[in-house]
Amino acid sequence: MLTEMRLYTTHPGKAGAFVKLYQEEGLPVQLPLGPKLKAMYRQEVGDPNQVILIWEYQSYEDRIAIRDELFKVPAWMEFLQKAAPLVLAEENKLLNQVQ
Repeated sequence: MLTEMRLYTTHPGKAGAFVKLYQEEGLPVQLPLGPKLKAMYRQEVGDPNQVILIWEYQSYEDRIAIRDELFKVPAWMEFLQKAAPLVLAEENKLLNQVQ
């Protein structure tokens, strides 16, 4: 099992617009390809311009295959073009569960 945490820092005041766009246009493209969205968060304390998504994949290879397919979908590329002006920075971490 592989968990990916994606942290999006939006331009000030744009986190709500980013979440709305992601829910309406990003997730409908991503979810049918197979990744499991475990959670989407906005911070209560700290930077209010950050949005955190937690994804689950079967393996690193599964993640690569899904993301390769994702970038072939025109609707995903359109979503990215709309989202880009809202996002100031993006960070992702691949997390392995401790046994």
